[in-house]
Amino acid sequence: MNKQLDVFFFGSGRLAQNLANAIAGSSVKLCGVYSKTISHAKSFSEKFGVPCFENLQSIPTNCSVYFLAVPDSEIEKISSQLITDGLVVHSSGFMPMSQIINQRKAVFWPIQTLSTNSYESLHHVPIAIEAALKPDEELLQQLALMINCTPHILDGEQRKKLHLAAVLVNNFTNHLYAVAKDFLTKNNLDFNLLLPLIQETVTKIKSFEPALVQTGPAARKDLKTIEEHQKLLEQDPEVLAIYKVLTQSIIHHK
Repeated sequence: MNKQLDVFFFGSGRLAQNLANAIAGSSVKLCGVYSKTISHAKSFSEKFGVPCFENLQSIPTNCSVYFLAVPDSEIEKISSQLITDGLVVHSSGFMPMSQIINQRKAVFWPIQTLSTNSYESLHHVPIAIEAALKPDEELLQQLALMINCTPHILDGEQRKKLHLAAVLVNNFTNHLYAVAKDFLTKNNLDFNLLLPLIQETVTKIKSFEPALVQTGPAARKDLKTIEEHQKLLEQDPEVLAIYKVLTQSIIHHK
């Protein structure tokens, strides 16, 4: 790479902040940030020591990569207003690359749950990459490696399916944690008692097929215990419905 790789951010939320935090520890240069909410952009600017731009017309046009770290609904609108020869990238797991209007377009999706209040380490996190042009694909692969991530070339359809699976293992699982905690709190029990169990479940699936380490009454078709569990949930029909659906799925899973 002849020119130093520099990156500009549209948006200053959790995605932008986590990516910027990873980039800040590398040789990649952060060259600026723009956000519709000026106070957010200024806060980002102070955190990462980068220039803050208050209007689209003043944004530098010669950066290597422009990250559209904005809501999915804003990708097309922002890209249509950006005049640059640089690479314009969105980081959505689900939106197609075609949402970007610019000729040089790509996707750079970190397959990780990200928070605003604490930066998650992106070291070794897989990055799904798609680019319209081969040189840009190679550029993003190099960027991923420079921030100690692992690049994976996936087309739009593959990425959509992976995004759906990510919802299952992360969003749905976390919701079950919330449901379990609410249930325990109502019954004067401490959710922290489950943390070793949660950790062991994650540890096991690193070494074994998830289906092979499935345990519990549904896995062993213990209908008596299942019936007793359902009685405990009679006063909570929403949780009971979740319990029934997942129990049947486990029973019938091959």
